[in-house]
Amino acid sequence: MLSDRDFCRMLVTVWVITAAALCIPVTASPLNETWSAMYGGPYMENGYAVVQAGDGGYVVAGDARSSDSVVSNDGWMIKTDGSGTKQWDRKFGGSRYDSLTSLVPVPDGYVLAGTTLSFPSYGGQDAWLIRTDSNGNELWNHTYGGYSTDLFNSVIRTPDGGFTAAGITDSYGSGSGDAFLVRIAQDGTEQWHAAFGGVKADRAVSLAQLQDGGYILAGSTWSLGPNDTNLYLIRTDSGGNLIWQKTYGHNIHTYGNDVLALPDGGFVAVGYTDPYPAAGNRSVYAVRTDSAGTIVWEKTPGSVRLTSEGRSVTASSDGGFVITGGSMGLYLLELNSDGTTSWDRVIARSPNDWGTGIEPVSGTSGYIVSGLRNLPANNWDAYLMRVDPASTEPGVVALPQTSAAPTDPDKDGRYEDLNGNGEMDFNDVVLYFTHIDWIADNEPTGAFDFNGNGGIDFQDIVNLFREL
Repeated sequence: MLSDRDFCRMLVTVWVITAAALCIPVTASPLNETWSAMYGGPYMENGYAVVQAGDGGYVVAGDARSSDSVVSNDGWMIKTDGSGTKQWDRKFGGSRYDSLTSLVPVPDGYVLAGTTLSFPSYGGQDAWLIRTDSNGNELWNHTYGGYSTDLFNSVIRTPDGGFTAAGITDSYGSGSGDAFLVRIAQDGTEQWHAAFGGVKADRAVSLAQLQDGGYILAGSTWSLGPNDTNLYLIRTDSGGNLIWQKTYGHNIHTYGNDVLALPDGGFVAVGYTDPYPAAGNRSVYAVRTDSAGTIVWEKTPGSVRLTSEGRSVTASSDGGFVITGGSMGLYLLELNSDGTTSWDRVIARSPNDWGTGIEPVSGTSGYIVSGLRNLPANNWDAYLMRVDPASTEPGVVALPQTSAAPTDPDKDGRYEDLNGNGEMDFNDVVLYFTHIDWIADNEPTGAFDFNGNGGIDFQDIVNLFREL
């Protein structure tokens, strides 16, 4: 078997008979990766949501299937410092499937929401809430729901110190799964619940509280609307009573994943639309409405990759909206306030990388992104990435014997176009092989680390060649 070095020598030897063909237009992006970190073991770990801790670090909610959880999941909580270094983690659950998908800071701790099969109240799968102290030690946990399947996808803290959670219920309502809204006291006691939907499946994935004390929920409905699946917005009063419910979407399938309440009383919801599910050509879907749910604009911004999906949205400092999700790699997209695309980029270590949550970093212009990363040696790992305006990243400079700085044609955060001619071709592989030591000494490592191991080595040349 050829070594990496011998393989690269072979590539250079056959350069004159190798076709180099892939030409992709260059598009600048104002956000770059500052750092990233993975968390997990040899099996499967997922990170679904992130919040900033009071000490400047971050806390992630997810689930883990490592060590003694080979068959079932545990709910998982990770605490890092401000640079992404893990300080501690905690697992919650029993011998069956347990997962945590959302969290919110509270004084001296956190509340995490998800679902449990290990601690059901009535023998089914229950929605689940856990309160911890600031070190992740459990203070209490409660389950919610009935005799069938119930789960939480999102939790928020209310002004009175209590909580409201949203998800899916198969125990209440009229269909085979309805959107679920539960109001919970500070000690975890349920105060009321409500279900929304029709005779088919419906779900709530995200919620926000409004200035009048009511709620907006976003998700998907198979019961209502003109298409097979529609993005679903539900507006309630402070007691969970329905004010209005509306559906949105372009194609036969449109799904909702997150909603943002705006200062003008309107909303922005994101998800994806999938006209032909078997073809795998999803596209981010975003809709802005007024306070009554009337469409202001709706967009399906394209990606440089074949498929894209929006998972989470937050407000940007310039009045727009930053979205994360997946597009054959972790995807970042900014829409202006009118819905036009400001920029987008794919940061691809693996085609299966996903952004699952995004939050602004306090006191900066940056964002923290939670996600999932799939590398062959690690299966699925939880993932954090800090992104900041491009001016904060060390500059990429022209290589010896070239006149232009390298560029990033496919916007994945890696600079495949080493000679700066706007194309990815075999000349770039030759340059990397010829100047690998110079690159290691003079270029930002992250821009040329094509195998994602944090260094510059011959495997990066192999991976660059495979991208052609």
